[in-house]
Amino acid sequence: MAANGLGRHGLMDAIDQALDSGDTSHLVRLVFATDPSRFLPAPSGPDTDTVTTSLGDDDGFPGGNVLESVLEALQEVSEDREMEIQDICSRHGMEIATALAQLGPLQGDLKDLKRAVQANNSQYQALGSQYLTLHDSLLSWQGTMARLASLQSLTDRLVAGWSLCLHAVQAEAGGKLYRAYCLLGEVPTGSATAAESALSSQAAALRQGIVTAVQSSINSWLARRLAPRVGAQAIHDAADACVAQLDTATLCHLAAVYSLRGQSQALAQYFWDNRRQQLEADIAALQPGAGPDAVEHAAALLHATMGHLLIDAAAARACSELRPGKGQDSGRQLAQNMLSSLAGVLCHDPGVGITELEALRDLLCLARGALGPEGRGVVEPVLASLLSSLGERIVAAAGAEVRASMVGPAAGSAFQLSEPADAEAHSLALRTLPESIAGRVLAAYLGMVSESLLRALGAAPAINMFGMLRLLSDVGGLRAVVERAGADPEPLAPVCLFAEALVFGRLGPQGVPGIQAPRLLQLLERYREVPRSSGLAGQHSTPSAGKGSPERFLSKKSVEDVMKALRSPTKRAK
Repeated sequence: MAANGLGRHGLMDAIDQALDSGDTSHLVRLVFATDPSRFLPAPSGPDTDTVTTSLGDDDGFPGGNVLESVLEALQEVSEDREMEIQDICSRHGMEIATALAQLGPLQGDLKDLKRAVQANNSQYQALGSQYLTLHDSLLSWQGTMARLASLQSLTDRLVAGWSLCLHAVQAEAGGKLYRAYCLLGEVPTGSATAAESALSSQAAALRQGIVTAVQSSINSWLARRLAPRVGAQAIHDAADACVAQLDTATLCHLAAVYSLRGQSQALAQYFWDNRRQQLEADIAALQPGAGPDAVEHAAALLHATMGHLLIDAAAARACSELRPGKGQDSGRQLAQNMLSSLAGVLCHDPGVGITELEALRDLLCLARGALGPEGRGVVEPVLASLLSSLGERIVAAAGAEVRASMVGPAAGSAFQLSEPADAEAHSLALRTLPESIAGRVLAAYLGMVSESLLRALGAAPAINMFGMLRLLSDVGGLRAVVERAGADPEPLAPVCLFAEALVFGRLGPQGVPGIQAPRLLQLLERYREVPRSSGLAGQHSTPSAGKGSPERFLSKKSVEDVMKALRSPTKRAK
């Protein structure tokens, strides 16, 4: 029993040593050795000399199987360690939970610290770049100052020599020959030739250094990509405040240097060539969009173009030498061609609806106001083209809505709204409409007046809508529709007179034969007085009426907006 207990004790010591040192080679040798006792730790204690430590087949481990004994001992050690871990966790569970709870915020703080370090690193890098730039500028300035000092020294020596020569000439003229001889002796021999050579080389190096410095400054100024930001701000803010932040001092210094060298024309050509190339690069960098994304792409291009035009105008105002002359393309034609092409693509893109085109129209109107006289000529032709296409889309949509309401006996009627020749057939179709669809046709007509005529009046007075308006001016035909719909025909009269005024008169400052702007204002005043509760309010409310329901046509706000536009000389149609 003593031997058996001692063998178990020695085996446990061997396992403990293996766990502490991380070396299990002794346990492997213990399992496979013919004499396992050689690999057990030496016993310690008062009975060391009298106790047997043999691990033979009969007295070391049960059954004499060393492998099973080692496995049992390892299992016992594992269970003991597991119990110790459980005991620690049970006794310190609250502390562990508290530590884990505190670890979460610390991880967040650590991430914030990491981001702060990265941000600071970026700032340090930027500061380092600025420091290197300033260091290079300082070295260049020191070199320039050294050259200027050398030139000043040479100039002083030359002036001193010329002064001695002048005094010698004056002494000779006064008959003081000896005095003249002494003064000439004080002049250094060959100093003029050496000074002239030194002045030429130093002055050439100094001029080249100045030219290099100002050219690098202008290249840095031209490389700044401020145009999209300036254009986006100018649309919503005051354009003057946006361009006031530009640094034009560099341009003025450059213009002064080139003016002294007599190369102002070359500077202007260099400036506008670079500006045009940068505009081309900015346009190429903005990938074209399609469908609903097309308007966002158009807005980005418009911002970039506006920014370029505003910056160019500010530069030309700051430096008269940079105003584009004959034969110099400042990028205005490029910007106009790009915007015109963009508007044409959007107008023919089936994925771009009227709402998107109206959004682009609003942007162009804002851009026209922000650009001022310098860039207004770039936007106005594009805006006129867009408004024309937008008007055609509005007319087509309104015509399709009306044709969709024509069913039954009237389905075969010629309903080409842009051709006045169809007025007679159209009037006949209106008078013979069956009562079942009269309400829907009336709703479509009134919706067309609401959604197209007033919008077109404010957006594009030059749109060819007179054919459609002539059809709408058929008072008798529309009155027949109203009667079949069971509605009150009285409020319809101002609508028909309004359409008639647009057909036979123009809303210009002077007016033309026909119904002029004052007459139209009177008609709109009459319409505004019509009660909103009149009988037109949908006794035949059908799903096809939709947004063209009679209650919505020619709303009071729309009428007031049109009247305000008519009274304002600046917004009146040309």
